[in-house]
Amino acid sequence: MAMLKTGRRNFGNGPSLVKVPTREERIAACVQALTNEPDFPAFSQHVQTVLTAVEGGEVPVRELTGLIIRDYSLTLSLLRRANSHNFSGRQILSIAHAVVMLGTEAVRHIATSQLIFDHFHNKAAGVRELMMLSMLSANHVREIAVRFPDVKPEEAFLCGMVRNLGEMLIAYYRPREYAKILKLAEDPNRTLSNASLEILQYSFEDLGEAVIRFWGMPDRVAQCQRATPPARTPANSDRKSV
Repeated sequence: MAMLKTGRRNFGNGPSLVKVPTREERIAACVQALTNEPDFPAFSQHVQTVLTAVEGGEVPVRELTGLIIRDYSLTLSLLRRANSHNFSGRQILSIAHAVVMLGTEAVRHIATSQLIFDHFHNKAAGVRELMMLSMLSANHVREIAVRFPDVKPEEAFLCGMVRNLGEMLIAYYRPREYAKILKLAEDPNRTLSNASLEILQYSFEDLGEAVIRFWGMPDRVAQCQRATPPARTPANSDRKSV
């Protein structure tokens, strides 16, 4: 429930109630402001059509292939990813073959990752560094994921790609606030997360999760914004049994 703050009107007519926005309201307002920015990363019409087709359920490979090849960046990404899965020794040059090998869900994850990379990789130095950190994280978790049969590598890659999405958005669209956050974080007693809470009244992860949900990404991708606390280690766990 929103808090109410009591104050006095400047013209002396007695106290007035001023509504203080809740954390959720601040996040929603930021998402709305960002999505109204002319260059806010939005899915191209072709990529959006691909995602809609995938979300719609079963779609013929031929139809999906016809949609994909209209987007050059997405085509290259899918072929590159399919060849990284290919151990036959023969290069995959067909998008249809790539789609069959990867699956439609992987196509969705790759398309989303491509959107984020295309938007941020050529921005100002600070934002570009954050994007490179995202790419490094994405590649690392994908390499780990391929070693576990129950983990989907492309979903893991997307989770790595969006891990610091909120920070990238603030760094690019709200550079003054971001500068203040970095300045506060220079204090050894403050973490970057604490500094963002102090300046923005919400965390980078809050914003990242909200934008991911705005884009309609899977819940598992949104949930990866939440840091998992380290498991407790029993005090005697390092003792050798006799």
